[in-house]
Amino acid sequence: MKIVQSYWAKPYEQSRIGSQMGGWYDKMFHYMSCALSCLKLSEFYPVELITDQKGEDILVNKIGLPYQSTIKALDFLDYPTELWAIAKIIAYDLQTEPFFHIDNDIYIWKPLPDFIVDGGLCVQSLEETYIHNELFTAETLDSLKYIPDAITKLRAESLDRRSINAGIIGGNDLTFIHEYAKEAIQFVEQNRTYLGKLKELGHFNVVFEQYLFYCMAHQQKKEISYLLTDLKDIGYRELVRFWDIPNQASYIHTLASYKRHYVIAEQVAQRLWYEYPEYFYRIHKLIEQNAI
Repeated sequence: MKIVQSYWAKPYEQSRIGSQMGGWYDKMFHYMSCALSCLKLSEFYPVELITDQKGEDILVNKIGLPYQSTIKALDFLDYPTELWAIAKIIAYDLQTEPFFHIDNDIYIWKPLPDFIVDGGLCVQSLEETYIHNELFTAETLDSLKYIPDAITKLRAESLDRRSINAGIIGGNDLTFIHEYAKEAIQFVEQNRTYLGKLKELGHFNVVFEQYLFYCMAHQQKKEISYLLTDLKDIGYRELVRFWDIPNQASYIHTLASYKRHYVIAEQVAQRLWYEYPEYFYRIHKLIEQNAI
């Protein structure tokens, strides 16, 4: 199974606030997360990077991450940087063989289970009780003009408001994945002139990536395999158990607000230092030289 990661540099660069970057407490942790994610994945799978010129320069040429292949397909993107998930959608649509797209804030210590690798459609987890997902979706439906049929029909026939978490997304059903990716792109394109009505443009990412995937799979009666099915805490605290690596925890996802927790960020840096010290010191040196 091929692993794909995407890196659209422009949103990361524009997200800099002081020393912060990409939601992380400091840009050093952002780059160390990218490094740790790629390095851990590369222990088990070939990893492809979908990026732009700047992303290739930073991640491949300077940091030297061991991507098996690099495709510069994101330089042409002409979307508001708040819609960062569009780069992921492009990466999905480019695939011609079974794959998983895995975000650069996910780190693994063992291969993915067979039921995931063999599945038609696979994602990290199902989001059942996240009230903000419904709030984001409701705002989208109230503000935008073009709404995909799969979303309209599910909301008309059911109270099902669940979504998926796309930290990991992919599978063997490329026909569906390509159809979904094209619908997601159309969802954005057809609403370009209405995006200004959204209070927080970034909330739209949840809708056109995660909620649309769930609705289309439901409409087509596609089975989704979930890597994680026993998450007990809706805050995802179970996914940042660095202290249990590798015996009790083999999958870490520093999603959302956890990037702003200094202790969590330090755990990423310490793990990189412990397992791949040459990359830890290289990133430090590059930052000191203001090269990244």
